[in-house]
Amino acid sequence: MQVEAVLTYHGNEEIDLYHGKPIIRMSYSGEEGANEYNDIGIQSTLQPGGKMKAEKTFDVQKSGTQHVSASTTSLKVNGEYIEGKGNEEAVTDDMGEIPKNAAQSELRVDPIEIEAK
Repeated sequence: MQVEAVLTYHGNEEIDLYHGKPIIRMSYSGEEGANEYNDIGIQSTLQPGGKMKAEKTFDVQKSGTQHVSASTTSLKVNGEYIEGKGNEEAVTDDMGEIPKNAAQSELRVDPIEIEAK
């Protein structure tokens, strides 16, 4: 199964976006093993309307209801962490300041349900 995710910048000015690779992480509930990602260290310049894409292929082994999840790496705009959305459950009070800021800057969407046959 091939999945593509797109992050679109809707601002009005050019920005420097700091992120990891791939910028969008995807996982599949029927997949075995862990994914490894570089969380930050890449700088991209985005114009208004600019898009960043990520693709991933999953080997579908199980039939039935499965879920595809997607989230970004930590994101900074012009050197400052953004206010993310959807990752609130991963942020705890006992985290250090840098890991907490990084986790709060991720964007996460609700899992998409698919029926694998």
